[in-house]
Amino acid sequence: MFLMGIGTLLYEYERNDRISQIIICILLISLYGLIYKDETHKIHYFFAFLVFIAILGFMIRHCYLRNCDAILLLSLYLEIVTLLIIAIDINGNNNIFYSEIFYILNFAFFYLYLHFMG
Repeated sequence: MFLMGIGTLLYEYERNDRISQIIICILLISLYGLIYKDETHKIHYFFAFLVFIAILGFMIRHCYLRNCDAILLLSLYLEIVTLLIIAIDINGNNNIFYSEIFYILNFAFFYLYLHFMG
């Protein structure tokens, strides 16, 4: 994961987009925080919040400040709806695991499509 993070940061550096690089850096630091702190620590939820916001921020930045086609826009809208579902279900009795997985997979699709197919 560390090597992937370094590679991603170097890739964003090569693209010469400082804001995206900062967002990815926040995302990586927050992911490490999630890994090292379990759900019994309150800071885990702070890191989770940062992960969700960093992902959404990255997607919004690339959809509204750059050229965004219908596929990327649909992916962004799916991400927003999924985040709302997670926010509603987090205090309920529903398990948010599958929603979180979809959120991450949708971001992975967005990132790959943006950089390789878009």
